[in-house]
Amino acid sequence: MRTENIIYHIVSFLFGVLLSYALIFNLSPSLFRMAKKSDEKIKTVKEIDSILIDYYNDDTKSHLWLFLKTPKKKFKAIYYTPNHEEEQLVAFLKKKQFIGNKPIENSVPIILSKKDISAFSKIQLESKGNTIKKLVIDNYYVVGKPNSFLKKHLLYLFSAITLIMGVLLFILMFLVLITYIKTGELPKETNKLEGIKKFFYLFRKK
Repeated sequence: MRTENIIYHIVSFLFGVLLSYALIFNLSPSLFRMAKKSDEKIKTVKEIDSILIDYYNDDTKSHLWLFLKTPKKKFKAIYYTPNHEEEQLVAFLKKKQFIGNKPIENSVPIILSKKDISAFSKIQLESKGNTIKKLVIDNYYVVGKPNSFLKKHLLYLFSAITLIMGVLLFILMFLVLITYIKTGELPKETNKLEGIKKFFYLFRKK
């Protein structure tokens, strides 16, 4: 075997091993963590002192603010009313009978006391600094939207596919090494893609 071919096959083998390692131990776990993290960002809040809902400016009424106060920190969310961002909040307030059927502009300021809040079974909060990204009260999204079911499960799927690809590639590299140790020669397939195709074909025949 010519020296150039030996170097080429050594480099190809090392590349295959490194790629399989990256797929198994880097990319696949990263995709899995991304999918899992989407569920871990939102935390259950057990102590809330009050929730205040009011307009930032009574003249324009373009921004409706929600302030949530805990014993340790204050959080806020802003709804831009020209885009009807407050609709899910209004629907929640009507559902819980805090404003009845009155328009929100005729009801603010609205203050939910500790007693009012204690009636809720579960409150979950996701924040960045003091800004509320998601607020879920009794499984109802008052701020933000649920995580995309499709996106999360696609990440899990890609994580699994990446892991399987990495394992198969590692097996292929291992078979190449075993063949070389036993025979002193590399497998006849110089084209690695052709070798992978034949490897998958073995499974299809079983």
